[in-house]
Amino acid sequence: MKILSFNCRGLANPSKKSSLRRVIDLNCLDVILLQETLGLSDDVTKSLELLLPGWKFVAIDVNGRSGGLASGWRLSVCRCDNFWSIRSGLGLQLFSTDLGMVVIVLNIYGPYINRVPFWDSLLSNDFVLNRDLILGGDLNLSLGCEEVWGPKATSDSLSYYFIQSFAQKDQLDIEPTKLSPTWRNRRAGENRIAKRLDRFLVADRLVQKVVMVRQWVACGGVSYHCPIFLELGGKALKPPSPFKFNPDWLKLDSYRKLVSDLWEPLPLDCRGSAGVMFMANLKRIK
Repeated sequence: MKILSFNCRGLANPSKKSSLRRVIDLNCLDVILLQETLGLSDDVTKSLELLLPGWKFVAIDVNGRSGGLASGWRLSVCRCDNFWSIRSGLGLQLFSTDLGMVVIVLNIYGPYINRVPFWDSLLSNDFVLNRDLILGGDLNLSLGCEEVWGPKATSDSLSYYFIQSFAQKDQLDIEPTKLSPTWRNRRAGENRIAKRLDRFLVADRLVQKVVMVRQWVACGGVSYHCPIFLELGGKALKPPSPFKFNPDWLKLDSYRKLVSDLWEPLPLDCRGSAGVMFMANLKRIK
């Protein structure tokens, strides 16, 4: 399952649409999260579905500083069971044929003022707790001095708060393949500033279920922000291994004691399940 998150800062420009289409075609994406669409939901979804046949989109309007959001999924590989909107967020409940499971994908455009109450409220939601959650977008936060670049760049004063908050909710900030900025102010010389403001957070419980998780930053060119990608591999399937018996074990008092302690006798009223009990005892010893 491969996901794109991109703060596009408007979709009206034809060159921006063609660039977005090229990025999507080159990377064989399954899910797209867009922030700052700067349009009405109906117009945005119609425009994106016309641009990308075989995709389905949902969106929310521009509302104050949120800038509008859109999320889409490729119909041939994902099924959307539910979607909903919250303040500066758009959630999808998707079944991924690649992963073979249902995941929650949350598209967020984080505020740059009053951030603490926003994140406290978001992370207390039911869909964050005990869910296979992928949270991505322009979060408007950086974690530590290593995520800022430029002579006048300063680290986020709330870095420690965000690190602690994400850790308490078991949301993992997947380290990108190469740590690089996702936003630049496009100024030169002493005034240049770059930061890592866009990222994916993945629930620890989901990471444990898949074979591979990786995140990386692509080149920009059509926005102040760069597209970011998250890829999750398929489910980890451990093939059953046979029970191997070594006859020399019978010579060890410790082995005979192990069998005596762990082997459970078959109840008198359950003789029909002798084979099941035998396999359970072998598995317990193994």
